[in-house]
Amino acid sequence: MSVEIKCSGVNEEARDIIKGTVKQLIGDGRIHSRDDIIRHLCGANFDITDVTEESITICAPDEPANTLILSGWLFSERFGLDRDRLLSGDGGQLSEGVRSEGSVGS
Repeated sequence: MSVEIKCSGVNEEARDIIKGTVKQLIGDGRIHSRDDIIRHLCGANFDITDVTEESITICAPDEPANTLILSGWLFSERFGLDRDRLLSGDGGQLSEGVRSEGSVGS
């Protein structure tokens, strides 16, 4: 899983923090798609200045000239995890009973 973050300004610390945070949120199961990443970036008070097939460009609201271009698989349209497959544990779809009741039916 390669993550490349290109900085328009020299901002290596911000790059490392964002990269680590995105990976942690994926590991915690809180991010499943690029849309989730965008929501978390907005929730962290970043402005999204551009979204392409391969990247997301962000800036801090008080520094619009200092942008970070987040590129790589995680930030591309191709990124997405199948929630059902992750939650079921065996790679299969969850049954309707598990979805509605939150546990395996008896």
